[in-house]
Amino acid sequence: MRPEEAQWIGATLAALQDISPVLELGSSTLEFRTVGKPHIDRFVHAPLRERGVRIVTADLKEGDGIEISGNFYEPRIEARLRAVGAKAILCCNIFEHLEDRAAFAAKCDDLLPAEGFIVVTVPYSYPLHYDPIDTYFRPTPAGVAALFPRYRVVHQAVIESSDRFDPIEVVRTIVKSAILRGGLQKTKARLHRLLWLFRPYKISAVVLQKPA
Repeated sequence: MRPEEAQWIGATLAALQDISPVLELGSSTLEFRTVGKPHIDRFVHAPLRERGVRIVTADLKEGDGIEISGNFYEPRIEARLRAVGAKAILCCNIFEHLEDRAAFAAKCDDLLPAEGFIVVTVPYSYPLHYDPIDTYFRPTPAGVAALFPRYRVVHQAVIESSDRFDPIEVVRTIVKSAILRGGLQKTKARLHRLLWLFRPYKISAVVLQKPA
């Protein structure tokens, strides 16, 4: 999640009422949210906590700060997710890593009550990033909303985010790529990122509401 993306999510959540509990899918660990990507906690989690909103974190992997760990399609894990009674779901940067997006969208729909909200972000102009795959799904906000055709679009945006040009890091990237450090897949992703040296990353973001 990019800093500008986290700011947008935090601002849109601030405008929504009656959203507790919030279920965050693909949350990763507490260290990731507070150390690796501290803007996630600063702009998204901290404001929710201050409002008294309960946040339930879920991810495929286990780790500190992940409340529900496991495959979302397993009945045992699905039952735990359903038991949360989420009134809002955060689904950020997940759909580009899925082979069956429709099935996952349907799973999210099953977890939401009528008039519940879902916040979805997906890269729009963004380099390859395998986790463990990247299908290169790069939709517009309308393309994201199309995953949930019955839902009402509450907010939508294309968020821009840029990195500071670092010539030393560029050299490191080229050297790592020349020796295929990390394998062919990582090298491909590393080189692909160089295409964004002089153009911004873009993220499609939508807030959708399930019909009554």
